[in-house]
Order: sequence, then structure tokens, then C-alpha cells
Amino acid sequence: MIAGATSNELSPVVVAIVGFGVATVGALFIVAGGPLRKGLNMLYRSLPGRFQYPRWFVPLFGAVLVIFGLLVAGIGLASSVG
Repeated sequence: MIAGATSNELSPVVVAIVGFGVATVGALFIVAGGPLRKGLNMLYRSLPGRFQYPRWFVPLFGAVLVIFGLLVAGIGLASSVG
């Protein structure tokens, strides 16, 4: 723990860090999601129904993670200011 800081003072900072972490994972999905999609499609190839993830799925999921992460980080930072 940081010297002189209570857990109530640190919790908004932790929320902001978690939010930025989720946004970072989302950005990695956007940038490097092609091999992930190909790997998932190879795993699902043997299943009945021939389900395949479309090309736009992983970047869209990454964008949703980025938006959600930035929203959580903004809430954490706003609650630490006020």
C-alpha cells in the first residue's frame, strides 16, 4: 500500500488501472486478432454445423473492449477527482 493512503483513496485508482488494462487487451485484439480468429476457426472446423468466425468479429470485439475499458477508466479517474 502507498504510505498514508487508505483503501478508499486507492480504489478509484485501481478501477482506472483495470479499465486501462481492459482497453489495452481490446487494442491488442484489434491489432493482432487475425491469428486468434484463425485458431478459433481451426478448433471449430471439426464441430458439426461448420461455424466460422467472420473476419470482422475479433476487431469488433476488441473495439467493444476498448470502449468499455475507457469508460471504466474514466469513471475511476472521475471518482478519484471528486
